Amino acid sequence: MPEAGAVLDLGVQPTLIHLPPLILRYRRGTRNLQVLSDVLGHRMTPLGNHLNLALCAAHTKFSPQKAAKKQKPSVPDPSPEIMEKGRMYGRYIDMFGLIKPVLEHGMVCDPDAADELYTSDSYPLRENRRAKIFDRLVAFAPRIEELLSDVGASKIITAALQLDKGRRGARSTNVNGFKASISEWRVFTPPFNKVHRHHMGFRHETCGQLLCPSSLDWSKAEIQRGLADETIKALPEDFPRFLYHNEEVSDTDLFEGFLKGDLLVRGYLHVMRGPSVALSGGTEDLGSRKGNAALHGITTTNIRSIAYIAVLIRFTLSSQTTLTIGGSPGKWPYGRFYREIVDMCELMPVVQRRALLLWWDEARLHWGLLGPADEGPAGGAGIGTRLERDHKRELG
Repeated sequence: MPEAGAVLDLGVQPTLIHLPPLILRYRRGTRNLQVLSDVLGHRMTPLGNHLNLALCAAHTKFSPQKAAKKQKPSVPDPSPEIMEKGRMYGRYIDMFGLIKPVLEHGMVCDPDAADELYTSDSYPLRENRRAKIFDRLVAFAPRIEELLSDVGASKIITAALQLDKGRRGARSTNVNGFKASISEWRVFTPPFNKVHRHHMGFRHETCGQLLCPSSLDWSKAEIQRGLADETIKALPEDFPRFLYHNEEVSDTDLFEGFLKGDLLVRGYLHVMRGPSVALSGGTEDLGSRKGNAALHGITTTNIRSIAYIAVLIRFTLSSQTTLTIGGSPGKWPYGRFYREIVDMCELMPVVQRRALLLWWDEARLHWGLLGPADEGPAGGAGIGTRLERDHKRELG
């Protein structure tokens, strides 16, 4: 690279330009280019080919095309504790939502104020939702407030990236686990194919039956053809039959059997207690190896964790190759599906919501086998009283 004061003969008219990390100037009345000094932070003004060739000679590592591309924020060296909590954050607290606004909102709330101040019905809906999510995060990972306070507000983005990286990693792990195990949870005709996805979804007899919206009759050939060729659209609010007990939907009660499907239970056991427990339907003893629930002190089920499993099951049965939040062409809106399930449960009568969660806790998951809340793998405490209180709120 030329040093300051070096002169290059370009053969073009004098002007003033800026280029990182150099400021280059033509001497008035000459055809020479003088390299003045190294200065950062300036944008290059588009110039002719002669000048571009000269700049390449002066600074061969600079590429205007690459510089013009938007740089993505890099993920710093991960904190094992935050990354580990991020894995369960997606499974138990929020599967898809932006994390940075949640942390920013949570850190400006008065820690001495009553939680109800920020989670009441009178609080704006978006802020109310973020406050509730942050409250659950702190209950799940009490040290998060201390970690964020220690590094300062400028590092919130770092914590958000680490939580999200853990969340995405767990989601990928669970998707692969479901693809490998789902054929052991029920019989598929023809056999389940975890590799060739284009044969799955509504093109597959069993998968199509499980994915069929509860309002439609899969036994009708025109329904099967319409769903397969997408002349009939299955929307996120069209809850599939696998969500229901015995895949049967009541004509009189929308909530009867809702979120009690066998595949949901098997998937939940797979994630929270372990693959072998899921294979046995929850009857096999845990032995000496702890599952994710025990490692993180989780002793109750919540609606968001059930919705997380529902999203994974739906994706596993589908023909889509990658799990995304959706919104772009060809990508089913899994984010909306997750939100629809959560919102539907909030509309449930209190008695039915209470019965649903108690059914999961007592009849299916046998949380009592886990014993008292264990300490998390990175030194964080278990769920503790705050999430227990939140669970009681969900029960009504």
